[in-house]
Amino acid sequence: EYERMKVGNTRVLLRSYWGRFPGPTFRVRPGDTFKLRLVNDLPPEEHVGHDSNMPHGFNTTNMHLHGLHISPKGNSDNVLIEIPPGERFDYEFNIPANHPAGTYWYHPHKHGSTSVQLYSGLAGAFIVEGDIDEVPEIAAARDRVFVIQEIRVGAKGLVPDFDLDAFDSATILRTINGQLQPTITIRPGEVQRWRLIQAGVGEFT
Repeated sequence: EYERMKVGNTRVLLRSYWGRFPGPTFRVRPGDTFKLRLVNDLPPEEHVGHDSNMPHGFNTTNMHLHGLHISPKGNSDNVLIEIPPGERFDYEFNIPANHPAGTYWYHPHKHGSTSVQLYSGLAGAFIVEGDIDEVPEIAAARDRVFVIQEIRVGAKGLVPDFDLDAFDSATILRTINGQLQPTITIRPGEVQRWRLIQAGVGEFT
């Protein structure tokens, strides 16, 4: 759904998961089944388009678990699924019992609208916990997740439709967990485990 929020001093109207930017962090373990109902409460389409090779369908979405070794079939990690505004879809992701533990992320991967939706902040962390997390030194460290995103908004705080001129003139907001230049603290002698996710569209400079 769309959510009004403030990023730094800029008021924005972004697509969001559960009204959050970035979306919530999910944690699973190898062998788990992760079920998710995705309800698309974005407004009706203005740019449906008839050429599948041109940007289109900016409010039609789906869900992709980036980097996981899971099935792309049916209602699993299937990027060919399309969920139009006003509709919902039930996903079921089966995490293999031998899946590597690690830091992954999720985002929409609908052909024709992926970049626009990522620029609007639709992304979040997906953590697979496993054997490495049971190493005493790692288990004792503070676990911190940093989702790095690149938001592009026009004068009204909206992500432009995919138009090169509009994107070139848009304000770029590079954020960590939804904040501009946040302060990250650590005590002398403290050990922290940092999970860094580059969930932006382009390169960070």
